Amino acid sequence: MKTENRTHPRIDVKLSITRLGAALNISESGMCILVDEPLPIDYEVKLSLTLPHLDNEGDKTSNTIQVEGVIVWTKFLEQLDKYEAGIKFSKLEGENRVQVKAFLEKHTQNSPE
Repeated sequence: MKTENRTHPRIDVKLSITRLGAALNISESGMCILVDEPLPIDYEVKLSLTLPHLDNEGDKTSNTIQVEGVIVWTKFLEQLDKYEAGIKFSKLEGENRVQVKAFLEKHTQNSPE
C-alpha cells in the first residue's frame, strides 16, 4: 500500500470548477481536478469554486470562492480519456480560507470511519 506524505488530509468531492472541469478531492493545501486536456506543470490557475453547504435552517446553499494555485502534477486516465491534475494552492486567504476549512470540517464530520 502506498503511503502519501500530505500536510492536510483530503476529502473526496464532486464540485464544479468554473470553465475548467470538476474537483475530485480537496484539502486546505490543494485539490485534484479532472479536465479534458493536459495542463502544464507549474501552470498558474485562478479558479472559481462553488462549495455547497447547509445554512442554519438546513436549507442547501452554496458559496463561490476564488482560489489561486499551481499545477504540480498531471496524469492521463485512459479509461476516461481525461486527465487528473494536482493543484497546490498558492493563494487562499481570508474568507475564502475560512469557507474551505468550514467545508472540510463539515464533510470530515459526516464521513463514515
